[in-house]
Amino acid sequence: MDVVLGGGVYGTSDEYNAQQFEKSYNNLQSNEAVANLARENGYLTVNNESEMRLAQNKESDRIFGMFTAYDEGKTPELFRLNKFGLKDSEGNAFPKYPEGEPTLAEMTETALKTLENDSDGFFLMVEGSQIDWGGHDNDLNYELAEMLGFDKAVETVLNWLEQSPLRKSETLVIIAPDHDTGGLRIAGPYGSLSSQSEKIESGWTSEDHTGGDVPTWSQGPGSELIAQPLDNTDIFKIMKKVMR
Repeated sequence: MDVVLGGGVYGTSDEYNAQQFEKSYNNLQSNEAVANLARENGYLTVNNESEMRLAQNKESDRIFGMFTAYDEGKTPELFRLNKFGLKDSEGNAFPKYPEGEPTLAEMTETALKTLENDSDGFFLMVEGSQIDWGGHDNDLNYELAEMLGFDKAVETVLNWLEQSPLRKSETLVIIAPDHDTGGLRIAGPYGSLSSQSEKIESGWTSEDHTGGDVPTWSQGPGSELIAQPLDNTDIFKIMKKVMR
């Protein structure tokens, strides 16, 4: 991988048979140990949004960034949107989004500007991973904020495509959940139409992954192969076919 950007490294990763690193505190892996390994393998390491932008402008070939981590991952988008005065279940105001931590959309922009220099083309995966966490928590505010953050990342990709007719004609974009989580149920409003920015009345059927089908969106060469009912493993086969 040429570009790796995301939340800090947490946990021991023992269960995944991953390479083990020096532990820092509470038996958690040391971010610095992981960053050192990246530097040894030719990556330019970045720690915040400004360093990430500098690396992007230097047209570095390989960038590795682990940013402020809240709990076990990237800081939730809900904290960045806290201008709405949202509070947790105990009535406490959410923390502020850390200054200097890039958003998913900003990471996506840097990845595109780095990878676009490869004449052979590239594969880029962008994950809005905490949409899943909001589903597990049955927390609609958390879920919606993460979806908005991911939507901005998709917008970044589409804007990048619009800058070049060649990009539009040669780039397959796929938006695909790996599964449903929480079984979100829309319950209202009743007797009126929802207006823009109005939050739906909702319910949940589970705190785990569900067996429901999920939608997949796509555009570009090969997208006609995706516009049908598919097993999730078929998406890999389609991408492999299109990239040949």
